[in-house]
Amino acid sequence: MSLENKLFTHPFQKIVTNKNGDLLFALIKDTFQVYSLTKDFQKIFEFKDSLPQIIEKEIETTKVDDDGKTIKKKKKKSSNYQPNKHQLENYEFLRAISLSKNEQQVYIISDFEKSVIIFNITYEEKEIRFDFFKKQSFPKRPNCLTSFEENLYIGDKFGDVYHIKNNDASVIKPEEMKPILGHVGLLTNVEHLQDESGKNYLLSVDRDEHLKLSHLPQSFILNKFIFGHKEFISTLVVLDSYLISAGGDDFIMVSNWKTGEVLDKYNYLDLIKDDDIVEKIHNALPRFQKEGQDTIREFCISQLFHNTKDNKIIAIIEGVSKIFVFDFENGKLVLNKTTKIDDTILSVANGPESEEASLIYNTNNQSETGHLIGFVKSDYTCNNGKTKAFNNALQSQNNDFKDFVVTNEDFDLCPIYFNHNLRKHADVFP
Repeated sequence: MSLENKLFTHPFQKIVTNKNGDLLFALIKDTFQVYSLTKDFQKIFEFKDSLPQIIEKEIETTKVDDDGKTIKKKKKKSSNYQPNKHQLENYEFLRAISLSKNEQQVYIISDFEKSVIIFNITYEEKEIRFDFFKKQSFPKRPNCLTSFEENLYIGDKFGDVYHIKNNDASVIKPEEMKPILGHVGLLTNVEHLQDESGKNYLLSVDRDEHLKLSHLPQSFILNKFIFGHKEFISTLVVLDSYLISAGGDDFIMVSNWKTGEVLDKYNYLDLIKDDDIVEKIHNALPRFQKEGQDTIREFCISQLFHNTKDNKIIAIIEGVSKIFVFDFENGKLVLNKTTKIDDTILSVANGPESEEASLIYNTNNQSETGHLIGFVKSDYTCNNGKTKAFNNALQSQNNDFKDFVVTNEDFDLCPIYFNHNLRKHADVFP
């Protein structure tokens, strides 16, 4: 399905599931949706974010005419900042979603007002209730977050990390907020860690290959940097003392976050075949190509995921229509299986507790199948029947997605291949 010559439904840009894999939390354009994966794929909640309503106030002004008489005029003036047309068209998406560790809250990063939205989740006998808790704006656009008990840590695109309480409904003015730690570059991940003695740490990751471990709550105290990456880091998985990280390098790195020791580097470039290459995504920009030489291509890992059902590590290479499944033992990654998918995979999450749906994934929705969501069995083969049934349910519950049609890729499509843009290039001279 070509972007250039055909309208298409906006893909789900982000998905996560709960630990049981029976609830799907999904972002599509500017809308947050929740689906049951066990009850006929029922949509059980929906929230559409938007700009604050513009309240018009009458402002009285005074003017003196040529004869010295006072003239009073009233004019309407907006009480809130209203973005211009360019901002409205390009920054109207929900960018990221995650659950608290106890799964009693869901956090959404929104472009609207540079904010994080918090919903409380209540599990009742016959239903699950979602209650809006608060929407907190930040000085700069948030890009990642992590939670620990009543604490929420948010990293922004300018390298600062902020801390708020997720059990406090009060909203802080952005100009009154102060960062608790900072990086020079854009933050791609923040993660709360705890060692066996109960000490807490914050791992912050940026586009400048830094893995920074700071103490909590004394975040100004640096524990260590973990070295080994040369390019940006876009994704990580923590398993006990193991830290598995990847991004723009040609390897997936395994380290011990407690000691800082690098244990393994798995080079994944050999996994990419010629028919996996999408020139629009994988070719370096023309100004970085060298005339008369082979085309320079750039790849990155967009997601690492731990499948808790079988302890496998899943790797997604940005723009590649495959799921790479790894065994992980004693700090080493060993390729177990590769699964080919019709669409390009954006991300994966846990599926329900059954052999029929071990994983669930979202796609770019640009193949002839038109599937937004897909399922993979426990043996890592595609479950086409479940995939078709779920997408039919999606279509019927969303009015054929008429509210989510992409008519202009530049304005209507949330960036879905964004990790490779994190790569920094040295100046190129002829």
